[in-house]
Amino acid sequence: MNPTATTDRASLSPAARHWRRIVRSRAVWIGLSIVSLFVLMALLAEVISPYGPDFRAKEPLEPPSWNHWMGTDEHQKDVLTRVIYGSRLSLLAGGLSVILAVFIGVPLGAFAGYYGGVVDQWLMRSIDIALAFPGIL
Repeated sequence: MNPTATTDRASLSPAARHWRRIVRSRAVWIGLSIVSLFVLMALLAEVISPYGPDFRAKEPLEPPSWNHWMGTDEHQKDVLTRVIYGSRLSLLAGGLSVILAVFIGVPLGAFAGYYGGVVDQWLMRSIDIALAFPGIL
């Protein structure tokens, strides 16, 4: 074992050690690859989709075949094409919800943390009431 490797590792800050562990993790790279694949699929829908979004097959409810890898639905639309184009909307909804949460949550949290006391308690009870209702409502 190299004695300088131990001293180098000990001299790193906790954040640097944590970052090094993340970068070396196989699970992180696999997850990043899968997410990148889905994002690329959504962004390059016109290029990788076998048909256009308005394409109609000859028969409804065709099973998977070489022409329609995931089959067709009851509206004679290719399911793979619908999944690829639908991923765009899902990615947009997820991204907008994160952006909205950051632009609302960070200022509210900073406000509650700065003033504390009654303001913090009032904001926490308001959030508790909002979270008490199911998301479907």
